[in-house]
Amino acid sequence: MEILTFVELIGRFKGTEDTNNNIDHLIEYIYRLQENEPAGDNRSLVNGWQNHKLLTHHEYDNEVQYLIRFITEQFESYLKSYGPTKQYYWGINNLWTNVTPPGGFNRVHMHTGCQFSGIFYLKGSPDAGELILYNPMNTSNLALNYVDLCPRQQMCYSIAPIRNTGAFFSSGLHHRVDINNSKEDRISISFNIRVNDFLPPSASR
Repeated sequence: MEILTFVELIGRFKGTEDTNNNIDHLIEYIYRLQENEPAGDNRSLVNGWQNHKLLTHHEYDNEVQYLIRFITEQFESYLKSYGPTKQYYWGINNLWTNVTPPGGFNRVHMHTGCQFSGIFYLKGSPDAGELILYNPMNTSNLALNYVDLCPRQQMCYSIAPIRNTGAFFSSGLHHRVDINNSKEDRISISFNIRVNDFLPPSASR
């Protein structure tokens, strides 16, 4: 018998040396966006700043083009890990920034209109608030008495906000982000990805 767990819906990744060298520049870019549009367009984020319009800048902002290339490379590797048996076409249909100062957090939510979501951390620390992904299986609490036998059958899975690291996960997973208990901003890039088994007329890949 094979026991599958919701952890297999999550893929963690680490940025390259090149992304690490470019992160400070990306942070400066995000702070410039925040300065130009201080109101932001917050959705799940409380006491912080979000900008969901990054894709509108991708044609002329080198920073956004760089992020798209990096996410593309990482997602292609992630998708291959599932062992697809036919051609799929996909694209990033939303890309946004998150600047979370001390005391900020994200409410529980999920993403629609896509199959995969992800996050890439530019700035953070272990106490800056973890991403919490909830187990979608209603029976997952039954495994609480057997954590020594199946340790991955936990009620939730957490990802620490560490610079130059990220994760992909199923968009249908409810998730939140803990309060930033550090003394500095937590900064991340989030994104949604839509996958099809046909090529939409407007698709570029």
